[in-house]
Amino acid sequence: MSFEVDEIDIVFESAEISVKTHLVMKKIILLLAIVFAGAQMSAQLIINEVLYDPSDSGLLGDANGDGVYNQEMDSFIEFVNIGNTNFDASGYEIWDDITSGTLRYTIPEGTFVPPFGALVVFGSGPLVGTFGGAVLLSADDTPSNLNFNNSGEVIGIKNPQGDWELTFDSDALSNNPNESYTRTPDITGDEAFVQHGSLFVDVLFSPGTMADGTPFNTAFVVESIAVTSELGITEIAANQGTLQMFASILPLFATDQSVTWSIVNVTGAATIDQNGLMTAVADGDVTVVATANDASGISGSMNIFISGQTSVLVTSIVVEGEGGATTIAEQGGGLQMSATVLPLDAQDTSVTWSIVNGTGTGTIDANGFLEALTDGVVTVVATANDGSGVSGSLEITISNQGGNVGSAFNPFIVSIYPNPAGEFINITSTDRILSYEIIGIDGKVLQRSGAVMQLKIDVSKFNTGVYFLKTQSERGEKVTRFIKQ
Repeated sequence: MSFEVDEIDIVFESAEISVKTHLVMKKIILLLAIVFAGAQMSAQLIINEVLYDPSDSGLLGDANGDGVYNQEMDSFIEFVNIGNTNFDASGYEIWDDITSGTLRYTIPEGTFVPPFGALVVFGSGPLVGTFGGAVLLSADDTPSNLNFNNSGEVIGIKNPQGDWELTFDSDALSNNPNESYTRTPDITGDEAFVQHGSLFVDVLFSPGTMADGTPFNTAFVVESIAVTSELGITEIAANQGTLQMFASILPLFATDQSVTWSIVNVTGAATIDQNGLMTAVADGDVTVVATANDASGISGSMNIFISGQTSVLVTSIVVEGEGGATTIAEQGGGLQMSATVLPLDAQDTSVTWSIVNGTGTGTIDANGFLEALTDGVVTVVATANDGSGVSGSLEITISNQGGNVGSAFNPFIVSIYPNPAGEFINITSTDRILSYEIIGIDGKVLQRSGAVMQLKIDVSKFNTGVYFLKTQSERGEKVTRFIKQ
């Protein structure tokens, strides 16, 4: 790979992109960071920041935070895992040049990088500071440490199979920058790198964090869940018998080891509590499922056969509004809902209330009281709690709620505070929020809810990092960024 002074030709598969630029520009430069198709596409590293020429002015170049400036010790290379699974970086090699270079460092066994997390390799330690909670390594046992030169080389990264997987052409940037080159924006900046000080004056590097100091993700995710039962039992034969279920999570270093238990009734029926204690309800097969509570979406399951049950299950539910009403016409009005459960001798006749917002919106509490929010049709649902999976529903038409009409003088504004957030975020809006979603930096929806005007959201279960709140009103959609500390 080479960079021409007048023109750069970059070829990806069959598509050729020719970009003409002059390398006399100090602040912005294009680089090539190649990730071959053979790499792990679900958990993939990119080079995000490189410091090969620390400043020698006092301690301005003290990137490792040990209180001493050293050209070799303070050099670093920052990687980011852009995949959705933990990345095993064990055995990856850092070379100071891809043509006539020297192997400078081999990443040790057992080095993993979380999704959208950072791995920083310094020339040497000690490493003083938090560095955003990133995975940190130092090349202390390597001759001359990383030994990155200011010019004349293309830094290369080999995978454990010995193939070049990433390259960084410092020769194209040989202007003695005295600061790092960082991808802009972080993670998604394709091949565009700039000198760090051009983004934030007097901030010459940001190892382990984004350029603005925002931490990368630090949470390792679940990769597999094995569901087992006490003593390996696969059948419940006693009437209303119980069976303790267990979930074994890998990797052991996954940050959130908790799961949510659920039952899929096949031909039988059962219930399960959040401690994994299963209770038999009706004869037949059921599937016990444990789902990770982190952003991985991973689940495991086990089939259990149930026999000897005498319980009577719910077979039907009829939902009605008080007095047979199917409309709410009063502004801010409500309607008490009721559920008739059959057969009458069903062992558990309790239900869980929920609402499916259609053209209109509303809320419903645990006692079945429906509150109107916006005009249109909503569907009220009552679901049996006995494990039968039976539910009933009724459509309710809402009118006269006085919807928001926007104008150029009354824009749709959403505010989040505090930001950065701790345990909770508070949301205020000029419009009634019909729905909201909290989205991770990987684009995965982590939480969603229905209509509110002002709300307080518990974000304590979220890991430190960047998130997006997507809100929907009658006038459109708004996406607001927030940071979880």
